[in-house]
Amino acid sequence: MNNRNKGGVNVENLADKINGAVEVDQKFIEEYFKRNERKKEDDKWIKEKRRLVIKELQKLEKDVVDYGDIRVSMVIPDTSNFDKEKVLEFVETKGIKSKVVKEELDEDKFMQLIEEGLIDIDELKKYAWIESTGNPRITLKELKR
Repeated sequence: MNNRNKGGVNVENLADKINGAVEVDQKFIEEYFKRNERKKEDDKWIKEKRRLVIKELQKLEKDVVDYGDIRVSMVIPDTSNFDKEKVLEFVETKGIKSKVVKEELDEDKFMQLIEEGLIDIDELKKYAWIESTGNPRITLKELKR
């Protein structure tokens, strides 16, 4: 089949150029590898130098400092939270534990019932299984020859 329109343009090649299609070959993988290695080096450098920037802002006792045309801001997130065990103790002393504590599945006893044959795993799978996969991961490593 001819993929050329009346003007003689190869439609597939044009679509590839518009969509940024790239042939994944050795040259492409080598470039990907080099850039990935450079990124690792940059990330390491940034992590090390970040500490210096934080120390400087702390020394200046400022959250925002302008260096020429670059503004550096620092935010320290508040990650405070309640101690769950102490909250449970608190609600128990107030006599309201039953109002705030919910039932949970005892996974050990549940597994025991499966092993004893009292729960059919195939029936359970049909009823409650959720198929899921994570994001693809790519690892590149230089081969020593």
